[in-house]
Amino acid sequence: LLGGGGSMRTPLMTSCMFHHTDCAKLLLAAGASPGGGVVDKYGETCLHMAAQRGFVAVCELLCDAGGESLLFARTPDGRTALHLASRMGFTFTAELLMRRGGDALALSVDGGGRTCL
Repeated sequence: LLGGGGSMRTPLMTSCMFHHTDCAKLLLAAGASPGGGVVDKYGETCLHMAAQRGFVAVCELLCDAGGESLLFARTPDGRTALHLASRMGFTFTAELLMRRGGDALALSVDGGGRTCL
C-alpha cells in the first residue's frame, strides 16, 4: 500500500487520479495513508491529484480520512489542493475544500505569491 514505483505513486494516489472512488475507499479501509507526508515525485498528495481533476467525491473521501493535514499540504511551488482546483476552474471542488477548512488566502511560493482567488 506504500509502494510507488518510478513515479513514487501509491495505489491510493493512482485511484484518486483516475476517479476510482470505490477503490480508494477499499485502500483506505485496508490502511493506505492519505496523509500530507505521502507525496509522488512531483510533491503532490492524493488530494492535490483529485482536486486538480475536479473529483469532488474523491476529495470529500480524502478530507474525511486525512483531516486538515491534507488541506494544508503544499506542492514544491507552494500550491495547496485549493490552489489547484481553483486554477483549473473546478468550482464545486474548491467550495468543498473551503468548507472543509482550506485557506483561500494561502500564498503560493512560486515567486508570484498567488492566492487561489
